[in-house]
Amino acid sequence: MVRVIGWSQALGGGAGLLVLPVAAWQQARAGAPPGLRMPAVGFAMAAVAFAAAAAAGVLLLRRRRAGVRASAAVQALQVVQFGVPGTFVYQYAAGIHVLLAVGQYGLRFSPGINAAFVALPVQGEGPWWAGVNLFALAAVVVLARELAAPDPESMAGDSGDRAPKPPS
Repeated sequence: MVRVIGWSQALGGGAGLLVLPVAAWQQARAGAPPGLRMPAVGFAMAAVAFAAAAAAGVLLLRRRRAGVRASAAVQALQVVQFGVPGTFVYQYAAGIHVLLAVGQYGLRFSPGINAAFVALPVQGEGPWWAGVNLFALAAVVVLARELAAPDPESMAGDSGDRAPKPPS
């Protein structure tokens, strides 16, 4: 499961970084409704979020202890997602997601692969909703177990170095 989390973050974060300039260009060219425009700071926050996911994923794939800590933080930020009309929307997904959401339009189950970051105040009408990314929640649990009882063959101590191989 740890390798799946690592690949998910590395690819999802990388995809987000690739798509972000296109999204900014589209918004600048075609515009978005006034209440849904992502400000420049929002694009900067998205770039940091996607870069963090990609870096954490690579560190996790390289079996670095720092990758476990960074991945746990990145996944924790993806667990809860919500939208409140006329107030605020928060959604962050970098890689695999299994979203279970409830809202104005009922229950929604949305599994897939995504690179999305929205954290902005919104104006106007829209549906309210709240969701839990079940993949991110499971990833946090798996990574917390890695941190609590690391496998000496896979993770090093607090230095972030690669674990030494046991003698043959």
